[in-house]
Amino acid sequence: MTDPRLVEHTLHRTAWHGDLATTAGALQTTTVLLAAHHAGLPLLTLIAAGAVLWPATALLTAVLTPHRTSHAPLAPARTGTTELRSVTRHRSAVTPA
Repeated sequence: MTDPRLVEHTLHRTAWHGDLATTAGALQTTTVLLAAHHAGLPLLTLIAAGAVLWPATALLTAVLTPHRTSHAPLAPARTGTTELRSVTRHRSAVTPA
């Protein structure tokens, strides 16, 4: 089984990306192995192919999945106006006694 930490440490991705890539790798590998089994390939060939396909697919998915770093903030939403909005200060929900 491919560990999500392999993706996280190898490609410097978040835990979310590691989980996504590992799951995608498992699903893709399962699909390919089911098709290969239906075609009549021997069991040992399927096991060897699965051992190679799952990590390879997980790493490829992580590479191709875009990620946002902490240094690249999200672009502000456009409201259609060019006016600056006033900034209000955060108020505590608890009033002092």
